[in-house]
Amino acid sequence: MTRRLTLTTLAALLAATSAQAADTRSARLATIDAEPAARPVATRIDGERIRVESEAQFKRDYGAQAEKLAPGVYLMNTGPFAGKTVSMGVDGLAYDLAVLQARAREGGLKAGERSDVQKRIVELETLARAYEARQVQQGFTAKAQLNWSISCTTYDPFQYRWHYYYGSSEVVVNGGLYLDRGDGSFNWYYARMYATALMNVNEPYNVFGNYWVYPTASVTNNLTGQTVNAPLQQYGRRSAAAATGYVYSGPSFGHDLSGTATAQAGGDCLGYLSVSDSFVL
Repeated sequence: MTRRLTLTTLAALLAATSAQAADTRSARLATIDAEPAARPVATRIDGERIRVESEAQFKRDYGAQAEKLAPGVYLMNTGPFAGKTVSMGVDGLAYDLAVLQARAREGGLKAGERSDVQKRIVELETLARAYEARQVQQGFTAKAQLNWSISCTTYDPFQYRWHYYYGSSEVVVNGGLYLDRGDGSFNWYYARMYATALMNVNEPYNVFGNYWVYPTASVTNNLTGQTVNAPLQQYGRRSAAAATGYVYSGPSFGHDLSGTATAQAGGDCLGYLSVSDSFVL
């Protein structure tokens, strides 16, 4: 059995992490953690996902498990998230955009796949331009931009001041064999994968930012061409989620599943977190 990681889209502004459980662990689709804006958000590690608040927190909690591949790009090489690639910051966004642009130039892509790649390129280019504009916006500092997974800046015309607040994102792509044969092993005719993305903005009391959060999740069976795109689930303005549920492969002599979970924020808030992974047998 071969397990292959694909760098289809990996980027994160401010802080970004990917999360995956072991292939044989059954998935638990998480619910949004709607915490009061005045209370600091705590990092939770539950074996299924990593919740990202800041780049500093990522380095503190996972630095010993990660190998730096490029500026803003890390490979998790030990622990339950081994094999995941994490990309963060403006460098990570540029890295991911370059990967997608190179892929778009490849021959042999199916029409649907090429369309998806082009759509992702447009999204990342738009986000990159928003980052550049935000860097020169009055009251916003590059340091704040690099420290948080979702960074928000809202101007209050009544108080004549800027409000700064933050948010967090969680993503997971999990795939592998699942049908127990009764002897502790799994039937290699059957595989499955799911993808989930969660977002939460900690907007302070009496602040009304003009922002949006947009999590997406998709899983593709590359042997059949089936793609499942998760519907957006909005929980008020501050929180949203997207979850594919399981996409199954089998009975089959081979498996080629790929999935992507992405969290994006725009408007007064900026943030990007994405992880892609594959299961090939």
